[in-house]
Amino acid sequence: MLQRTAYFKCTVRFLRLCVNIALGFILVLLSLSAKNPALPKSLAYGFVRETAKKEVEFRTRNWNSLKNEQFLIKYQNQDLENVNLVLDTINMDFQKVNEMLNFTNNGRVPIIIYPDSPSLGKSFGWDSDQSAMGVYWAGVIRIVSPEEWLGDLSQESAREVFRKKGPMVHEYAHLVVDYRTRGNYTRWFTEGIAQLIEKEITGFQFENTALNTDTAHWYDLKDMDRDFDTLPSQALAYSQSLVMIQWLVDEYGYDDLNTILNHLGAGKTLNQAFQIVIGKTLNQFMEACKNSY
Repeated sequence: MLQRTAYFKCTVRFLRLCVNIALGFILVLLSLSAKNPALPKSLAYGFVRETAKKEVEFRTRNWNSLKNEQFLIKYQNQDLENVNLVLDTINMDFQKVNEMLNFTNNGRVPIIIYPDSPSLGKSFGWDSDQSAMGVYWAGVIRIVSPEEWLGDLSQESAREVFRKKGPMVHEYAHLVVDYRTRGNYTRWFTEGIAQLIEKEITGFQFENTALNTDTAHWYDLKDMDRDFDTLPSQALAYSQSLVMIQWLVDEYGYDDLNTILNHLGAGKTLNQAFQIVIGKTLNQFMEACKNSY
């Protein structure tokens, strides 16, 4: 009986200790969130991202693999002749992205090559009419096999076309922004950065719809934040993102862009980060950008 009583008392003390630790952690988060509103969400996001990444790696555990110090590529038998093309291409440019965005990668990045668009879409549960050359999500770069869209090009031409028009630099830039900010970014912001990095490294750029559109008809930032992927003109949404980030870098340089990323990683909102770094709210930034075109 005495042993049970002592055990019960120890258990109660242990539970109280756990509760006190949990309450202390919550209080710390609340105090941090007063100045850094997105920090608690960012801390939770990091755990979710790494868990999702492990889940994808587990689902492809029986696939073929090729790896070096920076990347782990998973592929199926039909892409045996394409896997080196993918690895060589990302090896050419990932360090340039790291330098531009002040990033150091401390672990291998998984790259999954899907045989075709439907299999890539199926991995996300997409409708059959949705497709993409590549997608970054939760620490993993997923791409459609180059075989699907390169056609019967010579080996040398395939390398040139895949580097310039393929998804590697673009999706890797998304990954860098995600890790630099701990997931604390808006869709238009990361899309603009990825397009600018891609343009500067490979020279590739979609038609600049925004510059051919009266700025009065540009999308409002609230709409860009909330509904980016469902806006009626995706060409304008993507182009406008690029134009805005291009203007930001032209006016303030990559140093200030990277400082904004630092503040986002520390839990500041995008609006707070812009005010701290360039002295403008997002709305003021938008108006200044519009007035320059």
